[in-house]
Amino acid sequence: ETGQLEQCRERWATPVNERLADLDIDASIDHRSFKEQKIVLTPQNKIGPAASGMKRDGLELERIADHAAIARRNGERIVEVEAQLVRAVQAMAEHERHRVGERDKDRALASAEARGLTVSGEQRAAFDHATDGKDPVVVIGYAGTRRSAMLGSPARHGTQRA
Repeated sequence: ETGQLEQCRERWATPVNERLADLDIDASIDHRSFKEQKIVLTPQNKIGPAASGMKRDGLELERIADHAAIARRNGERIVEVEAQLVRAVQAMAEHERHRVGERDKDRALASAEARGLTVSGEQRAAFDHATDGKDPVVVIGYAGTRRSAMLGSPARHGTQRA
């Protein structure tokens, strides 16, 4: 039965990811388990409406306490990962390896144009900022603003993201 569930999740993820890419939404669904994705989080047990009601009524249940403890541990792990990312970005900032040469920038823009992608003024400004080599940058934008296209995401060009 686990195999059937995995197949069902994979069959669901594929069209959803295709649709997200079509809408230029920079997100994807991974049907694999945390373990398969090498994500060290503990799945929480399910707490139904009856158990939640018991908590409101002042009844402490071991299952609710376990649920909260798992949520706390997972939250701590997520913060640890975020701290690792910050340290990695700081280390990158100390080096100038993230520079992109003018020739490479020109080739990237020409390649985008050849694929029929038009880069707007704001996208060009974000592209220039992201490739100026001064500091690591984060590009933030609403869904549908074509961040993925500006950054050359393979999802916009027929390659599925993992």
